[in-house]
Amino acid sequence: MPQQKLIDSESGTVEPTAKNKYRLLVENSLAGFFIIQGGVFQYLNPRFAEILGYDDPAELLGEPFWSVVHPDDQEIVKQRGLLREKREVEPSRYVYRAIKKDGAIVWVNVGATHGTYRGQPANLGNVVDVSSLRHTGEALRRSEERYSQILEAINDGYYEVDLRGNLRFYNDSFARIWGYPREDLMGMNYRRFTHNEDVPKVFRIFNSTYQTGRPTKAYSWEIIRKDGSTRQVELSVSLMEDDQGRPTGFRGIARDVTERMRVELELKRHRYHLEEMVAARTKELSKANQALTDAVAELRKTEERLIREKNFSRSVIDSLPGIFYVFDHNVEAVQWNRQLEQISGYSREEVAGRNALDFYPADEQPLVARRIQEVYEEGRSSIEANIITKNGQLIPHLLTGRRLRLGDGDHMVGLGVDISKRKEAEEALRQSERQLHQLSARLLEAQEMERKRVAQELHDGLGQSFSAIKISLERLCSCLAPMNRESCAPLLDRLVPMVQDAVEEVRRIAMDLRPSMLDDLGILATISWFTREFSQIYGHIQLDKNIAVEEAQVPAPLTIVIYRILQEALNNVAKHSGASRAEIALRQSGSDLILSISDDGQGFDQAQVLDAENPGRGFGLASMRERTEMSGGVFHLDSSPGQGALLEAVWPLEEYG
Repeated sequence: MPQQKLIDSESGTVEPTAKNKYRLLVENSLAGFFIIQGGVFQYLNPRFAEILGYDDPAELLGEPFWSVVHPDDQEIVKQRGLLREKREVEPSRYVYRAIKKDGAIVWVNVGATHGTYRGQPANLGNVVDVSSLRHTGEALRRSEERYSQILEAINDGYYEVDLRGNLRFYNDSFARIWGYPREDLMGMNYRRFTHNEDVPKVFRIFNSTYQTGRPTKAYSWEIIRKDGSTRQVELSVSLMEDDQGRPTGFRGIARDVTERMRVELELKRHRYHLEEMVAARTKELSKANQALTDAVAELRKTEERLIREKNFSRSVIDSLPGIFYVFDHNVEAVQWNRQLEQISGYSREEVAGRNALDFYPADEQPLVARRIQEVYEEGRSSIEANIITKNGQLIPHLLTGRRLRLGDGDHMVGLGVDISKRKEAEEALRQSERQLHQLSARLLEAQEMERKRVAQELHDGLGQSFSAIKISLERLCSCLAPMNRESCAPLLDRLVPMVQDAVEEVRRIAMDLRPSMLDDLGILATISWFTREFSQIYGHIQLDKNIAVEEAQVPAPLTIVIYRILQEALNNVAKHSGASRAEIALRQSGSDLILSISDDGQGFDQAQVLDAENPGRGFGLASMRERTEMSGGVFHLDSSPGQGALLEAVWPLEEYG
């Protein structure tokens, strides 16, 4: 580099020792130094050349200083430089765009003053590269804008009120929950949408937060909407303070829990008959719900602190109890929270740019893809699906998505909540129901076996004993001497019919318990016998029979089921229907076997008869339904007051080979 002379801005000379120290300081400075005289560069230190992308300061010596200034900034920079050289303006600093050797633009902060160089007026100054600060500021502005949009997109309401309870800021979700146009709520006092009797309670909540400074996690509040309807909301409250720590108002999150409370009330009405079976699972779900409530409360506290610091969005997202994600129009991940990384097992670098479908198993991807398409086309959607982790584990989640316009296009913003505990509870309930069905089936089977055993014992034991007694009495009558026969005949004549009646009664009881002909002759013969017996006993009821199947078409396991349903159904017809005519039919339709029983009686209200709380509920109907379903069939009942009744049991024959 050519020898350059540095001079003092006042005297134009430098002491030899001071000159060397000054040169060493300038040549190694982190700021760029320059001397401009006559509009051209007379001296540049290495840092100045480095900022502009030159290897050697000599490349710029003798060049006009405005040649490295951006065209849009050249005129004003050149004028300020010339005026300063003539000492017509005061020294100052300002920022402009410079052009590097490769044509790139760099932002520089310039400070200059006027002095002398080689006895002539000159501009002496320094420059600092501030490009990174400019880019950081722009990125910060875009980030604040993006997270402001996300705040507006969440379903929960966010609000700020002054110390008197007048609304000063809120998002769209808050206005939607309150049922007011957004502009109507500004400045509105909380008393306007609060029941008079609840005003003291609300005041105490806010006053407690004001007095203690401690946030209120959540409390229930029934609000009055603009149309007069009411909604149940849960609010969090925290104190806002200015830079000096003085209270200025309150802020918090408002969540509409009306639907949740309605569902909870409905569940209470139907849960009593299942309490013993699901008590343990309910306890686990309650713990999970409490943990979720605590996590949400902690999230609200975090959110309030970050709002005061004006830098809350990233921490709020990371503090969510579930996963949070933002995918661009190509369905590639652009934003997410730490929960997604922890659950999936992927690092932040591995998640970046990953397609949304990559987080789901292959067999679930088509359905997930349709739900994602719904988000971009219709604005929102949800799905229950398994997230597949890096090591292949499947974790069930409830996932939601909402379309949101961010920056360069539509994005999908959503949340995912782990529902593993709920799935485990549901599976346990299904397992309990299967075990209950198996137990009932075994109980019915044991009952039938016991009926068969008792019927056999009655027939083979007691029945034969009575028959032997009858025969013995008859022989006794024939063996008596004529003289004694006349005196004993009346007594014996009475005993023989009584024994005969007892024999018939034993046979009847055995047949009711388990007709032996069902095992000996089959279901069709048993149906014919039973209908004849029914017609003899209930002669006032015309019973029509339509049997359109062969014995071989009825699977053996179904014979006792069909008989018991027929027995119970005709018993109901005789005792309760008041019918004059009934019909039974057994037929095959396609691959189904169908048993139907109908009557023209008075009918009944199904809801009332089947009500679990009705002391006279239809246990016979429940028994028929249970027998049908446990044997693989479908039970159908159709009846209403004054319209008779129709019962159908349908079994798919393919299940029986």
